[in-house]
Amino acid sequence: MVKRYDHPNNLVHREAGGVVAAAVSSSFYHYFHQKSRIRAVHCLVLTAGTATATPKDAALEVSLFGPNGTTSFANLFYSTNTAMHLLHATVTRTVASGNSVQFKKLLDATGITLASIEFEVLPDAVQS
Repeated sequence: MVKRYDHPNNLVHREAGGVVAAAVSSSFYHYFHQKSRIRAVHCLVLTAGTATATPKDAALEVSLFGPNGTTSFANLFYSTNTAMHLLHATVTRTVASGNSVQFKKLLDATGITLASIEFEVLPDAVQS
């Protein structure tokens, strides 16, 4: 298949998001039905976290799940930031069809965040 860079999927960035609740190890998953490229991950603090031991305790770990295991590729440290504080990490990560991405809270039990993934479907993706 010839790659067409004028293809609409090559120009549109999409977003998927969900709330990560106030509980240790709570998480949000996004399943990819088509081969895609993640461009960025975002986190909006809704309720401030509590960093019990270190600020790194109040964080979202972003991981890729696939047939070859789990790979962590970003961390968003929200710590004790106030509500409506936005965190952002630019990434370039290709995700195969059928894989998923997880935002998982670490040791914080009070923070509530709205996590989102900015991605684009690759032009050579198999259409579902």
